[in-house]
Amino acid sequence: MTYTKGEMTMDAPRELTTDIAPPDWTAYWIWDEGIPRTVPGEHEVRYFRRTFQAEPGARLTVRVSADSRYELFLNGERVSVGPCKGDYWRQHYETVDVSPYLHAGQNILAARVLHFHTAEPYRMDSVGISSVYRAAYGGFFLQGEWTGEGECVDTNGQWLVLRGEGIRFHATRGTELFGQTEDVEGGLLPHGWTDQTYDDSRWIPAVPFYPGLSPDRKMCTDFSCWNLTPRPIPPLYETRRGLACGKVALGIHTGSVKPKVVSAALCGLANDAELPPDSEWTIDLDAGELTTGYIRLSVSGGKGSEIRLTYAEAYGQGEEGQAWVKKGIRDDPAEGGIFGLNDRYRPGGADETYQPFWFRTFRFVRVHIKVGAEPLVVRPLTYIETGYPLEVRSRFESADPRHAELWDISVRTVQRCLHETFIDCPYYEQLQYTMDTRLEALFAACMTGDTRPMLKAIHDYHCSWHPSGLVQSRTPTVVPQIIPGFALHWIFMLYDHWSLTGDREVPRRYRSAVDSVLDWFDRRLTPDGLVGGFYYWPYFDWVKGWDAGMPPGSPDKPATVFSQLYASALKTAAELAEPAGYAHRAGEYRERAAEVNAAVRRYCWDGKSGLFRDSPGLPATSVHPQVWAILSGAASEELRSDLALACLEDKSLSQMNWAMQFYLFRALKKAGLYHRAYELFDQWIGLADLHVTTWPEDPIHGRSDCHGWGSVPIYEFVAETLGVQPAKPGFEAVRIAPQPGPLAWANGTVATRRGDVRVSWEIEDGACKVHASGPPDTRMIVVLPGGRTVEGVGEITAA
Repeated sequence: MTYTKGEMTMDAPRELTTDIAPPDWTAYWIWDEGIPRTVPGEHEVRYFRRTFQAEPGARLTVRVSADSRYELFLNGERVSVGPCKGDYWRQHYETVDVSPYLHAGQNILAARVLHFHTAEPYRMDSVGISSVYRAAYGGFFLQGEWTGEGECVDTNGQWLVLRGEGIRFHATRGTELFGQTEDVEGGLLPHGWTDQTYDDSRWIPAVPFYPGLSPDRKMCTDFSCWNLTPRPIPPLYETRRGLACGKVALGIHTGSVKPKVVSAALCGLANDAELPPDSEWTIDLDAGELTTGYIRLSVSGGKGSEIRLTYAEAYGQGEEGQAWVKKGIRDDPAEGGIFGLNDRYRPGGADETYQPFWFRTFRFVRVHIKVGAEPLVVRPLTYIETGYPLEVRSRFESADPRHAELWDISVRTVQRCLHETFIDCPYYEQLQYTMDTRLEALFAACMTGDTRPMLKAIHDYHCSWHPSGLVQSRTPTVVPQIIPGFALHWIFMLYDHWSLTGDREVPRRYRSAVDSVLDWFDRRLTPDGLVGGFYYWPYFDWVKGWDAGMPPGSPDKPATVFSQLYASALKTAAELAEPAGYAHRAGEYRERAAEVNAAVRRYCWDGKSGLFRDSPGLPATSVHPQVWAILSGAASEELRSDLALACLEDKSLSQMNWAMQFYLFRALKKAGLYHRAYELFDQWIGLADLHVTTWPEDPIHGRSDCHGWGSVPIYEFVAETLGVQPAKPGFEAVRIAPQPGPLAWANGTVATRRGDVRVSWEIEDGACKVHASGPPDTRMIVVLPGGRTVEGVGEITAA
């Protein structure tokens, strides 16, 4: 079943529309004490309730937020989860129409709030979810707006509050940036606290301690740490799902109960199972694919028992208490065991349902049950799948049957890596890194035509603008980090948004930040005109033999790739100059790029090997300078094909990670060798043969089994194999230039801002025949493989 939350509307986000006045705030932030006192190093849970009356036919909309996270219920139904991730400058609130769950007469609003302790100075093992901003104090905020008659529900002293007990948070090695899992004493939880019939006589009145504030143009324009700002993206979806019986079911001292009976009960395939006292069980459950969701455990009795839920991306070789495992065929128990993050729950002896506060990532769940002196009844273990509501409108198929598998895995990977922000990986860090996000946002837009998450990410990075002049490498986060090269990928993302939407306001809004980033690199130029060494982490790619992802020569000497990346960003800024209202700067940007490229040719070219060196004075040992020489323009047109062939054929060169290979595809296209790009898909096919359901992080570490940057096939299939790209920004005109390579046919649908574009082509007698259709008034430009161009409006056939 699908859980339908309260219908969420979005106030006009003021990030870009700064003249929208905020609501008149009448509610207060509340807690269980006037000036909240946090316990250093400990997260805090508070429960809130408010009973109120509503007249028949009345409607209620609430604006709700919390520090640090909340879940909101009306009459027992969960209607909102949030707030959307922000930072010091933006405390997002959700606007939710909860009327579908409203009753005439008495109603109950209830909220559970988790406040993460402050993270300064930062400690790896206790920060909680590092992508969630938090102030020194916890707080809950809700303001209601009635259509019809109803009692005021604003957070104030009429709300009741209970200090949470029974949940301790613990870290797992390898996932410290993601946060802590839970160790729970079920007997200390207020079971049934969201229902009207719950006895709250021992709860105390909440204490209002701070007014609701939004930045506005009133006198002083004071800023709070809770600057209430509308949520800029839709709510995450929630869908109830079950788990399948896995391949491992073991029982010790089970008496008459067989392990398979327990497994079937947990999967909902049989009646509830009663486990006898002093028995012990290990049951593996299978979600069928890597997913993200809130696990739901339901039990009765069993006081003194302990249930441990361990979440894993795959079977593998590892050790208890550590998330990283060595993996092979992902769904084969012979590869090892289930290791990683785990929640522990000790029942209090009643009818109890447990759901962690934060979603978990898993393909497999190992349920280890140690029954105490009383029998324990277990019911189906389910989960509520969650993520950003991507509506996948694009589709693709070709003459190669394996391409459908690559498409499906790529789509699923992006889905799992998009929640309130893009995230690098859902299991380990859940952080929005710039290089990752540029690719994930582009892939998501190719799948759906939805650029709202991309725009939010662009603004997130803008809000991370550092005094150095760079935007940070990951944001939002309470653990800031700068990787200089990542700031240039932010400029590429701005261009992607302009190309896909044609929205001039976005490059105009961020043009000063673009200049600031470029000027930081300009200040790093050596007397030779190359980008010099950094005092920040000069990560570029995960490559075997590169220390911490740093290219040879760095951090102390100029690494060729950073000069090439800088030149590419300057050229991209030149393309953005006109829509940004900076047309007069385009020539300057191109001139600066030309000077850097000239320095690269002068100091980094190795005439003996016919390749670009990793750094002046060092040999050419990697593919990366060759690819970026093509993309930046440092390589002449005559040299491009030689460099591209070397990238494919010279196996002595260090190779690119799957994410960076996106740029190898672009280089092959620019060199006129895209037909050779199809060879690269063999890497993804090899991964699929390991039964992955999402793409792993890289071939070096073997850490994450779900990294959005690996979904390169999405872009290649829609933008190159089908050939659909904007001929004008915002797809005001569509260019269709198929790259058949070894394929005999391909067809599909590509989602765009203006509507879907459908393309089919086939090779007949050595010639390519293309049929395409799109929105009725859209100019279509078909470029056949031989170079001939055919134009039409709305629908076109070319051969």
